[in-house]
Formats: sequence, C-alpha cells, structure tokens
Amino acid sequence: MSFKKYYLEEFDAEIDEKPVYINTSKRKTSGNIGVVDDEDPKFPDHIKFLRNTLQTEQLKSFIKNYLKEKDTDSKEVESALMNLFRRYWIGERSFEEFETVLKKKKLSLKQSRTVNLKAMIKHVVPFLDPKFFTDLFRLKVGTGLTAVGEGEIILWFLFSNLLNPPGNKGDVYTTDDTHFEIKKAFGSSGFRFVSQKGAVKWDQLEKELVDLGAGNALELPLINGGVKKSFIPRKVDELRNELLKNKDAELYRKVITLFHPYREFSNSEMSSKLNIFREALNSYGSFEDFIITCQFYSYALLEKFEAIGFWVAPDALTIITGNDLQSFDAMYAVVRKHLTAHSIWESSRGPGQVRGK
Repeated sequence: MSFKKYYLEEFDAEIDEKPVYINTSKRKTSGNIGVVDDEDPKFPDHIKFLRNTLQTEQLKSFIKNYLKEKDTDSKEVESALMNLFRRYWIGERSFEEFETVLKKKKLSLKQSRTVNLKAMIKHVVPFLDPKFFTDLFRLKVGTGLTAVGEGEIILWFLFSNLLNPPGNKGDVYTTDDTHFEIKKAFGSSGFRFVSQKGAVKWDQLEKELVDLGAGNALELPLINGGVKKSFIPRKVDELRNELLKNKDAELYRKVITLFHPYREFSNSEMSSKLNIFREALNSYGSFEDFIITCQFYSYALLEKFEAIGFWVAPDALTIITGNDLQSFDAMYAVVRKHLTAHSIWESSRGPGQVRGK
C-alpha cells in the first residue's frame, strides 16, 4: 500500500508532498519508496506511525486555515498551538468535525454576566484533553499586531465570532465589528484597570491624598507616613473612617475626582456618583467597589470599547457590556455583584487585582 493511497483511504484526501519511506522492507526500490509492507511483522507499528504523521499534516493544515480565519498569521501562535495539539489532541474524531463544532459556537456580548470556563469549553471537550485549556489560557505569544495575550487567545480560539484585532483596537473583535477588551484580573502581579494613556499612578495619587487630608483636617497617618507605596486595605479603611467623620459634600466631590483616573466628567455624573458614594462609605467592601467602578467606568468611556471582559479567576470571565458600560450606576451594580478588590493599588503599578464574588 503506498503512502498516497493510504492517505486517500484513511483521510479521503490527496497529498502533494513527496512520501517518506518509513520501514525496512526488502521490497524497497527507487520505484516504490514510501511503500508500507503489509507482510512486515512490524506492519501495525508502521501504520500507527504513518497515521500519526498524516494527522500531523492535517493538524498543520487545520491550524494554518483556522488562524487565517482569525485574522492572524503569526508563526509563533501557529507553533504554540501545534505543540499543544500534539500533547492533548484525543484523536477519536476528525479535524473536520472539530472545525464544524468550532464554527457553530458564538460568545454573546449582549448582556453583562459571568461565564464559567467549563461551560465555555463544553462543545470541544470530546476533542481535547482538559489540560489543553489550562495551557492555552496561560499562552502569550507574538509581538506587535500579531500578539495574543493570556486569557484572550482561549476566547477567539473557542468562538467563531471572535477574531484577532488589527491595530490597537482592543484584544478581540467580533465578526460584527464589536471591539472587546480582555483583562487578566488575577495573579501575583495584578493588572492596570485603566488605560496607559495618562492614567493616574500611585505616586501622584499618594501626594493628592496627603494634600487632601492636610487641607481638610483629616487624620491620615498611614497614608501620610508613606511606609508602603501601595493603597493597602488599612489605608483604604483609614480614609473611609475619616470621610465618615467629616460628612461634607464638597470633600466627597474632591475624593470622587481623585479616584476618577482622568478627572473628566459632567456635573450630572458627579451628582450620580455623589449619591452612590455616600452609601458606599457605609462598608469597607462597598467603598472599594466604588473605587474600582471609577476605574472601570473611565476606562470604558475613554477607550470606547463595546464590551470589556475580566478574568476574575482562571475559570470565570465577567463580561461588562451594553448599557452597563454607559452608566456609572449600572457599572457599580455589576462590580458589586461580580467583583471584589484584592489589592487596590500594588506598588507603583497602578490599580491591582480583583477576584470574583
């Protein structure tokens, strides 16, 4: 049986590449190189090797075509996916079946909610070992316009309506041109809630809080002491307690302005935030939620994304979309329902980590 004939019978497809001789058959001649000798005692082993070789060729073809559909031709991404597939592909079904399943599944961005990873990968579980998704989630490959970061590749890999975006318009965009930003909101290093464009960093905010305290006779020894360059929970609680003692609307407006990274919003927005802020002061958790919401809200408005996703744990994605991105009140409700602060500011990096509630 020739290499080409075996490929045609097993995979119902032609192969153009020159076949490679894979056994030590005595019938080897210049005219039949690539022949598999079915009388060879090791014939089953050769067939297994041949099948694996042919599946690798199918895998290359599948990945190249799939990445092309996703608007990326990164060799690094291609290589990384190849390595993962070789390790975790179950091989009980064809790549054609796999591609059909992938093309049917879409991720809805019509409402804010938390999506569980197990539910997201349910449609492809028959094809791949679950460990595949653990490694895929950690994957960060490529540079520049072809870069794919942690937490985003798993989304455009799993859903037919999510693509790798051209330029710098978010991490993912949909087939109907919705730009979707993804943030990894956990881990040891934390992440920035807000855009890198002129975002307020701790060095600036620390001085502003010290000046605020001095100008309003607030007792803020932890903040004023500057022992740690981070907004640790004790400092958050210290500020909250002082604000509870000094119930002054003008002071509250100043604090709200400080925690809005871009310091730009209308009077009507201030009125809405002021009402929420008064209530948020009643508990430490809701006070943190308010600060987080300021970050998310300004980020969404200035970057003009139609949806933002936060991986609040490796197995859960919180998506904020639609009207919830346009209203501070709605954003605050989402944060209170789905997210909790872990470390508001970490070192001088800016906002730190959040976790799911």
